[in-house]
Order: sequence, then C-alpha cells, then structure tokens
Amino acid sequence: MTRAVRTLGAQAAVAGLLALETWREAARQRVFPAFLGIALLLVVSVLALRTFNFGDSETRFVVDFGFGVLGIMGALLAIVATTVLFFAEIEHRVIQTVLARPVTRGAYLAGKWSGLSVLLGVFGLLVLALLAGLLVGHGLTDLAWTTFVVAGALQLVKLAVLVAITLLLAVTARTHLLAGMLALMVWLCGQAHPVLVEVARDGSTVWLRSLARVGGWLVPDFAAYDFTRHIATTAPVAWSQVAGVALEGVATVMVALVLATWALQRREL
Repeated sequence: MTRAVRTLGAQAAVAGLLALETWREAARQRVFPAFLGIALLLVVSVLALRTFNFGDSETRFVVDFGFGVLGIMGALLAIVATTVLFFAEIEHRVIQTVLARPVTRGAYLAGKWSGLSVLLGVFGLLVLALLAGLLVGHGLTDLAWTTFVVAGALQLVKLAVLVAITLLLAVTARTHLLAGMLALMVWLCGQAHPVLVEVARDGSTVWLRSLARVGGWLVPDFAAYDFTRHIATTAPVAWSQVAGVALEGVATVMVALVLATWALQRREL
C-alpha cells in the first residue's frame, strides 16, 4: 500500500513537471500569440459593431459577441496547439525520450493535458478580462457579474474537455491534420448536440434517428456549457446545474485520458 502511494505520488510529481514544460513549450509556439492577438482584436472590434445588435440590448450584444470569440478562437487554439505539440514531440522523438524514463503513459498524457489546459486558461482569462474592462469602461454594467464569472469558468472547463478529446484523437490518428479535423468535427457536433437530440427524437427516417442517437451518445454536449444567456438577466445562478455540467466535464476528461492512455500503450512510437 505504501509503495503504491509512493509510486502514485512520484508519477503525479512527474506529471506536474511535464505540465510546466508543456505550458512553456506551448506558450512559445507561434499559434498562441497569434490566436490571442486575433481574439483580443475581435473583442475590441465589438465596439464598432454595436449598431448591428439586431434588437438585443447593447450589453447582451457585447457579452454574446465576446463569449462567441472566446468559444470559437479558444476551441481552434485548443485543437491546433494540442495536435501541433503532440505530433512535434513524436517527430522529434521527444516522447520516446520521456517514456524511456520511469514515466507512465498516463502521467505523460496527464502532464500534457494539464499544461495545455493552463495555456487555454490563460487565453480565456485574458479575453474575459478585456471583455469585462470594455463593459465597465462603457458603462454597460447592467448584468449579473456572478453569472459572468460562472459562464466564463464553464467556458474554460469546456476548453479543457476539448483538449482531452483532442489528445485522445491525436494518439489514435497518424497525422496532425487528421486529428485536427476529427477534433473539429467533434467540437462542431458537440455545439449542435441539442439538434442531434431533436433529430434522434423526430428524425424523418429510422437510420437518421439512429445515427443522431449514436452521435448524441459519443459526442459531449458542449452547448450545455453556455450560460451567457443568463448574464444580462437578474435570474439567480442555478448552482445545481452548474455543478452538474462541471462534474460532467471532469468525467469526460477522465474518460478521454484513460482511453488515450490505453491507445498510447498500443501505439508504435
């Protein structure tokens, strides 16, 4: 028992070191400053687009636009950064060097996921901080700030889930392009999960309903992480719903990393 605890602690320490190194390496990649710069510019540009609010309140329009930028650019960054970093380590034989040491594949993937999740967390916090600054600076404070924080936190959880799924696909795929395309499809289907549920219930044909039902089981419901519709209202936060979504995200990450570990053990490096 004591030996098992020591081994687990050692692997956790290794995962922490790998997370730190992954964060440093990912932050040095060109994709991070590029995506961050584009996202910040898009958030700032909302001030010039406020006249196109299509009947919504100005606050609601700015919030929806800012969170939309975070969701789209964050997802693309998660997919690109994860696939590029993973396949670069395979190409340069870094992964072989790491796994030749007393490092389990589970610790390796946990470290990679942690480092990339921190990267996405920094990205999301910077975008949210700029969005909050714009709202306060222009007097658009008629919103529920607690819900704003909760909605932002759930967006970061969703990005961490997407990183884990992308890692799983990267381990099973043979090229970074294939892994990236599959991860993009998972993200798009996850965003459209309510549509899959509706088609599974009311589809015109049996095979269409069956296909939508299978897709609904395999793809996480990323739409459930969207709480932005509650930000511009005075409705209280549904903490039970928030906890349920967060726990589902944690479970999805754990399942994805376990499957990725299993697949990496059977992959020739």
